[in-house]
Formats: sequence, C-alpha cells, structure tokens
Amino acid sequence: MKLLSGVLGKKKIGDDGKPVHKAWEHANIAQLACDEATGWEGCKDIVAEGATFSCQCDTFKDTKTVKEYVDWCQGFGKICPGATFTVKFKTFDPDTSTAIFVCSYHATHTGEGGPVEATGKSTDTDYVYKMIFNDDDKIVSMSKVWNDVWACKGLGWM
Repeated sequence: MKLLSGVLGKKKIGDDGKPVHKAWEHANIAQLACDEATGWEGCKDIVAEGATFSCQCDTFKDTKTVKEYVDWCQGFGKICPGATFTVKFKTFDPDTSTAIFVCSYHATHTGEGGPVEATGKSTDTDYVYKMIFNDDDKIVSMSKVWNDVWACKGLGWM
C-alpha cells in the first residue's frame, strides 16, 4: 500500500480505499527522519514528550529517548554521507497502535567523525523498528533490534 493516495473529507485514504491511521502516517515520517538522517525537526511534533528508546546493544546503551536516537541518526549521516536504506517490510496494528519496520541500511564511512578516521569500508546491516503510539497518535516508545557489532566490523571500527 502506498502511504497516501487520496483524501476523502478529512480522512486520508490508502490505495486499498481504506482510511490510513494517523499513527501509521506518523510512523512512516519517523522512520524516514531516522533513516534519512534528517534530524529531530522533522519528527518532533509526532513524538510524545519523554518518549523512550531502547536497543539491546552497546552502541545505544546510554540512549534512552527517541530524541537522543534521532539525533544520533543525524550524526551518523554525517559520518556515512550518502547512506541508503531498504524497507523490506512494514506493518501497522491499529488495535495496539504499533508499527513495525524491517529494514536494511547500506553505508560507507567516508565522512569525518566516528570512532576512527574514515575507513572507506561499508556495511549492509539489517534492523527492525517497533514504535508504539498513544491516543494522540504520537510515539511513546521506540525499540530497535540491531546487531551493532556486525555493522561496526563492516565499517572497520572493530
């Protein structure tokens, strides 16, 4: 389904003719803000104050909020300019207000910053986002499942 294909009154309608849930629209905006490294300005209005972030990996052991994660993504975009991503699967459950994205990120360390000087090495790394929304259709929780060791090794950081 394409995210938005038409408008019926004030409800947005998808290609299948069904209304598009506002939280699902927000999930797509947040995913792009992270993976295109566009930063907090692009998604701050769709994230609840104090929204939590979690990821069971060393890279994000001290990252506790969605804002901190989005800021990290923007910084990573400077270290690996020109990085791209592929969305392999995405879905939204309106009963639980939960969005899931299964993606792959493709990056080469050519920019300044990072734990070492630019290596010119690349990674193709898979990850999953889970976003939970409140009754105002704002993100209250975001989780990432990611093998940071795999990515860091590919970039020549380990």
